[in-house]
Parts: sequence; C-alpha cells; structure tokens
Amino acid sequence: MSAKPLIAYFAHHLEDPAYRRRVAMLEAGGADVAVLVGFARERPALEALGNVPVHVLGYTKAANFMARIRSVLAATLRIRSWATRIKTADIILARNLECLALAVLGAWWNRLAAPIHYEVLDIHRLMLRQDIVGQGIRKVEHLLMRRCATVVVSSPAFVTEYFDRFQPSHPPVVLIENKVFPSQTYRPQSRQATLSPKLRIGWFGNIRCRKSLRMLKALAESMTDRVVIDIRGTVASTDIPDFDELIGDIDNVHFHGRYTYPDDLSRIYGEVDIAWAIDFFEEGQNSMWLLPNRLYESCLFGCIPMALKGTETARWMQGHGLGMILPQFTLETLTRLLGQMTPANLAESKNALAENDSALFECTKAECRALIERLCTRPDKIPQAQHNTSITTHSPDNRSIMIDKEKHS
Repeated sequence: MSAKPLIAYFAHHLEDPAYRRRVAMLEAGGADVAVLVGFARERPALEALGNVPVHVLGYTKAANFMARIRSVLAATLRIRSWATRIKTADIILARNLECLALAVLGAWWNRLAAPIHYEVLDIHRLMLRQDIVGQGIRKVEHLLMRRCATVVVSSPAFVTEYFDRFQPSHPPVVLIENKVFPSQTYRPQSRQATLSPKLRIGWFGNIRCRKSLRMLKALAESMTDRVVIDIRGTVASTDIPDFDELIGDIDNVHFHGRYTYPDDLSRIYGEVDIAWAIDFFEEGQNSMWLLPNRLYESCLFGCIPMALKGTETARWMQGHGLGMILPQFTLETLTRLLGQMTPANLAESKNALAENDSALFECTKAECRALIERLCTRPDKIPQAQHNTSITTHSPDNRSIMIDKEKHS
C-alpha cells in the first residue's frame, strides 16, 4: 500500500452534497481519493469533485428503482470503460447496494485484493419487504457482503433493526455519525435568550416528507401570530409534487431555496429557534432509525432540535440531555409544547447546546484519521480498545469493538 492509501469511491448520486463531505473527511484522514465513480441525476454531470476526478457510469432518477437497476446493468456491460479507473485502489468504498455490486465486479475484473467497505446511510424500504422481491434483494446483498471488510453506517439503529435481524452474518460495522464536516469556527456561546414576537422553526436539508409539511402548514395556520416556518434546501418533487401549492397562500411559511454546505449553516440555523428533525418519509422504518444531518447541524450552531418520541433521534437527544421531544405527532400536542416555550427555557435549552464539546456535533480530524486507519485494517486485526470514540465498530455477535483515537484534532 502507498504512503497515502488510494481510495476508489462508488457513488449512487454524484450531486449529493454528502459525497463532498465524505471525500473531505477521507482526505483529512490522510488518504487520497483517486476517483469517484457513480451515477448522476443532472446534466451535464460533474467532471470533478475538488481535485477528485469523476467518472459517470450513467444517469438515474430519484424514486425510480427500476431505472437504477437498468443503469447498473448497463454499467456492467461497459465494465471495460471504467474498471481501469480503480485498478490502483488500496481501498474501495461503495455507497448503497447497486454501487456495492459494481465495486465487487470491478475488484474481480482487476483481480484486486483491496478491502471493500459497504456504506449504508439509509435502509431503503425495498430491503425490508417480506415478499420474494425483498428476499431476493437481501440474498444479493448477503452474497456481496461476503466480499466486504466492513459495513459503514450512520446510526446504530441500522445495525440493531436491519443488519442484526436480516443479515446476522454481516461484516463488522463502522459507525460514523452524520456530524458536520468541515465546520466553521463560529459557535454561539451560552447567553440569555429572549423570545421574539414569533417563534421561528427551520426545516432544512432534503425536503421529502409530505406528512411533516402538512403538519407545519397546519401549525402555521393555527399559530399565525406566534410561529414562522422557514424551509431551505432541495424539495423532492417526486414526493411533494404540489409543494408550491401547499405553502403558497400562507404568509408565515417561507421557502428560501438551496443553501451552501457548510458555509451557510451558521447563518441559517442562527436565524431560527427550533430545527425540525422529524421525518416520516419511510414511516416506521428508516425514518425511525436514522440520525439526520440536521440534528448535528442545529446542535452545533445553537438551534434547538425537535424530534418525535420513540425515534433514534429522540433517543440520542435524551441520552445527551438536549433538544425538545414531541410526545405525539398531533397538532394539539405540538401547539401545546410550543405554547409552553418561554424565554427562560429557550435560554436553558440553547445554553445546554453551547456547553457541550463541539466534537459531539462536528467530525474532528482525529476521527478522520481513525476512520482511514480502520478502513486499512483487516477485520481480524481490530484492536480491542477500551476508550470511547465516535468511530465505533460492532461485530455480528454484538460485541463492541472500539478504535483508539486522539481526543483532539
């Protein structure tokens, strides 16, 4: 292996800002990303991500699984055109199942012994179906994971609720939370807070949950003189095709469009009091288990996150004594909870966020180095360390394996 390990990264959606963040983490950890290989949704496609060359395998559409399958099959037939791009890789990282299939195929084509790491940041509903379709997809995943060194997840619930239940012989799991990276240096300090005439709620990121939008609309209509809703990010038109129609006639609901990650985070979270961290996009499944970006972003920049009781997000918040928990997803419960917000408890909640070490919400360079070290380490060589860390692995028999890392970057 070279002095700096070379990584070939397979991406399912090249335009997703999450890839820019992950590439930055890998490079900060001491690796070079040799190439980003994957599928695009916009034309013209990316040619490079920073200094990393991009090779487009094809085009896919959001929420169209059959189109994704056809794109994978087409990329398989064109393996000669892209396999040489990964032949020097020391490490292969593949996000989502379709990319894992191509990563395994590319490694086989090049006779590469490089470890393959399967990155899973969402559990798609098709993976959970109990019919022949779901069983078939899980069988394919099982076979492909036999070639994997680790599974990389962003929430521990993905392990307990999916991999341990449906893929009990899965490889060791590396947990990398969706922390902010790279972050800005500014963080609000503990301070007294005063309630403005209107409480501002921010819903930022990938706007895809119709149920959340309807609830926020109803809240805005019922608390016209008390609440303002600010929405920022990218609206999933396939899931909320009538987004403009739903919010168009409400004076205290504002859509501000896209923002730049991470440059705009301090400003947009600084403009609101509460961050909406509730999601029903895949209700009862992925939405219950994920730890979303907006959880860490809001906490880092002094905005109080709100989550629904019983979700992994709420459990995380309760474990750290942060944020607001909505007991039931009803308008009556929501208005009652917000109606109890006073300047004193608003200040208390914001101060609780500011008093935490920022490493709880942002990824440090030390964590990046620990990640690269882990990706380069064979599963049977993982040290049985005793110190807590943000990058944690779990073996299939549920024994925790920790990786030593420096406390500070």
